[in-house]
Amino acid sequence: MFRRKSKKKSETESSALNGEHPSEVISDSEENENPPENSSNPFQRRTKSVEEPFIPSEIIKELFTIPVSPELKVITELSDPTSVVKDYIPTALKVLEWSLIFSLGYLGFSYAWIICLGLAFHTYITRKGSAGSKTELSAKCTKVHEKEIFKASLGLESLPSWATFPDVDRVEWINVIMKKVWPNIGQISKLVAKRLVEPKINEILKRLSVKSVNLEAISNFKIKDLILGSIPARVGGIKVYDKNTGRDEIVMDIEVIYGGDARVKFSVQGMDCEINQVNFRATARLIIKPLMDVLPLVGGLEFYFISMPSFDYNLGGMANMAEIPGISNMIRSVLDSIIRKGFVWPNRFSFFLPLESVTMLQKQGTLPSPQGVLTITVREGRDLVKKDKHLMGGKSDPYVVLNIGDRKVSFVEQYVDSDVNPVWNYVAEFPIEEPAGLTLNLEVYDYDAGTEDDFMGRTSIDIENIVETGSYEQWLTLDDTKHGSVLVKGAWNQISSAGVSLSSTRCVASVYIDSCTNLSTGKSTPPYAKCEIKVGSQQKKGFSTKPRGPSENPVFKEGHYFLSQTPSNDSINIQVVDHRTGALLGKVTIKLSYMMQLPDNHFSNMEWRLEGTMAGQTDATVTLSAKLYEY
Repeated sequence: MFRRKSKKKSETESSALNGEHPSEVISDSEENENPPENSSNPFQRRTKSVEEPFIPSEIIKELFTIPVSPELKVITELSDPTSVVKDYIPTALKVLEWSLIFSLGYLGFSYAWIICLGLAFHTYITRKGSAGSKTELSAKCTKVHEKEIFKASLGLESLPSWATFPDVDRVEWINVIMKKVWPNIGQISKLVAKRLVEPKINEILKRLSVKSVNLEAISNFKIKDLILGSIPARVGGIKVYDKNTGRDEIVMDIEVIYGGDARVKFSVQGMDCEINQVNFRATARLIIKPLMDVLPLVGGLEFYFISMPSFDYNLGGMANMAEIPGISNMIRSVLDSIIRKGFVWPNRFSFFLPLESVTMLQKQGTLPSPQGVLTITVREGRDLVKKDKHLMGGKSDPYVVLNIGDRKVSFVEQYVDSDVNPVWNYVAEFPIEEPAGLTLNLEVYDYDAGTEDDFMGRTSIDIENIVETGSYEQWLTLDDTKHGSVLVKGAWNQISSAGVSLSSTRCVASVYIDSCTNLSTGKSTPPYAKCEIKVGSQQKKGFSTKPRGPSENPVFKEGHYFLSQTPSNDSINIQVVDHRTGALLGKVTIKLSYMMQLPDNHFSNMEWRLEGTMAGQTDATVTLSAKLYEY
């Protein structure tokens, strides 16, 4: 039924250990105009073939390779051509503004049209001014200590020194270094944007393609330039955790703040566009692992945002058309989805050095290990706002949405009809590997059939407080609304050291999909595959990996936690499907009772034969790891 995957050392790992560089280094064809004539140079670059896959690790290896012979480039900065007429621009704008109003009246437009256009223009200017003020504040913080800036604006002189941003906790020395090196990292940022970001965006556009519509070809998206500007990013603070962490890892939270004058110039269908006045704030978690007893001591890292970052930006050039209401919201929604699905917990970015010692550790087990399961019970609401108002009074049909990072549980199908004091008794469970720093967000909505549901308030709970006490029950007042509160109960269930057996009543199944081989659609074109995973029959919505391909041997390297309330009867059900057509490429079922008989309830990098494949396809397989935890 299954067979273990053979262990082979890759040639890349051997060359990395011996200090050798790969003979082939990929570079951007647009940047490589005059390649060196000396073919013996190990850093000589050649144009990337169309058939070669996009491999971020190879590009990163090339970008951060120190050249033997440094190149000297002189970059001149031209003066601003508008500086001559800068003093006359306000007068010209006023003349243009009044001429436009006169023309509208002359052409017979009513005052209503003029008022609407004026309001639209005012909204646009207000948004620009708001972003500009944030940029100006960030610029001041780079010249004057932020303590003085906030003292002048908020009057913090009466507070003790430890409350007014102590430098020890806020790592001001890192910001000083950032300010010094910021002008020097512009060129490498351009290369990273061109070599890593642009292919990734085109890959996402390719995934979004529907049937014969290729969004990548239609958009023809290209990054033309990245200008970091003079205002550097800042680190608000760093917290390193020494409790509830593994022995072979370092866990830290980094608050990243940016409100600068960076500009990104790109083109869509040959039209020049620009993103500017970017404002960004987020708490990023950096996990350095594994720690090794050989150089370079660190084998890799994982990175993700604890919660959804807050960010804003303005568009320039032809992209100004996207500021139209509706289009702007759609673009921001797509950007939110990209960030949330790619980098917000439990999603993450992982990077490991291609060393033999790291590879051996990964083969021993790449499964994330949960520390426990957080159980949340939303019992009832009290004095909620009435959103559905009518002549005889008002009502609401409330329900709750819970989320931690990108993991979201909605009870929209269990809304309470016409009640502002509802009794819900909603229950949700979240397996968590690093509870420190995470926040449970609770939002209440009014269900409206056929229209968008109305927002009724929100609140949040620090998960670390529940972990420390073990239990929690409290009435929480809803924010961003007139009135209302909810009764929430929480419990932290620690992972048990005892193994899962047939007598166990519940468990966590950790599943890690490595890759698939020999997939086929029955046609000449390879599939665009993804894996859909469910555990048990009660789970309505399972987990789906990101689509990979087109390839017959896609590599996923994605994992997820699943909860089982009947381990003796449940199974891990995996279906491999074509993302574009929905066709089934194969499936496999693994009973949890089989895993209970394995040592430590665990198997690693095991190859399973797929069933239900296309006619004549008998060698399609999926390689995965899995482990059971009792709580």
